Amino acid sequence: MKKIIILLLLTTAATKIFAQGTPAFVCDTTSPNIERLQYWHEPFDAVDNICQSIYYKSDFATMPPQGFITDIFIKIAYVTPAGSTLPGLTVKMGITNMNNYPIQFTNAQFFSMDSTLTTVYYDTLFVLPATIPTNGWLKLNLPQPFQYSMLPLTGDIPQNLVVQLSKSEHVSNMTYKFDVYEVVYKNPHIRKLLRAQKNVFPGHFQVRGGASPSVTLIGFNGYALSVDDPQKKIPFSVFPNPASDKVHLSNEASGMYEVYNLSGIKVSEGKVNEGEEVNVQNLSPGMYLLRMGGETVRFVKE
Repeated sequence: MKKIIILLLLTTAATKIFAQGTPAFVCDTTSPNIERLQYWHEPFDAVDNICQSIYYKSDFATMPPQGFITDIFIKIAYVTPAGSTLPGLTVKMGITNMNNYPIQFTNAQFFSMDSTLTTVYYDTLFVLPATIPTNGWLKLNLPQPFQYSMLPLTGDIPQNLVVQLSKSEHVSNMTYKFDVYEVVYKNPHIRKLLRAQKNVFPGHFQVRGGASPSVTLIGFNGYALSVDDPQKKIPFSVFPNPASDKVHLSNEASGMYEVYNLSGIKVSEGKVNEGEEVNVQNLSPGMYLLRMGGETVRFVKE
């Protein structure tokens, strides 16, 4: 009897350790603009082994508009047994001012946008510790919380969340392991998902066709960014605005900075110390976003 009790306790403990659970914030599947949910092999069980989606704040109605993401959940369509593997499992996240991808997206545009994303999860060989049932969630705990803001910038410039899922190998014959769900929209002008291939042969990379009116069904755990949070970044502004040659930064801002155009392409980067200026002389006239320390401000180059 004692051995049985110990065995039960060990089994219970293992269940708790490997339980996937459910996310606190789930991508909306009830909007009247949604046509259907569908099973999909990409990116884990297909030749296209990269999927990148744009999510609006409205896709996660109860999620704080700004805060920290601690876990990402991926909705799995079919039973996937314990021991199943995902080589080079990678999750990248970031913020974009784009609402939709262009109809055609080039490799160069992909790499430019990819350079703005942060790798929040990576495993050279992810091994599933326990079976995921049909309609279960694959939970990935992020080693470091990802700070985000989906509050619009001045001038109603959107800040949308980008999530990129990938693995290092491609699959030509479907195994029905780690298959995901996609949320498909009725409106064909909503282009929120890109697919790409890498490592089909050495040095290969290709964005696959046009952007799709869908997103991968995912969820998050996380918490809001509070006023007294020690990781909260000090807001700053830039002046003069519009600027011709240089912009000054307020509030004793310093550190690494990046400048993006409104297509999400990085056009400048560098490091600035307190009291120094950012040189914008070589930028073409137009509107730009300057990012530093988790904060983003808009400025105009004359």
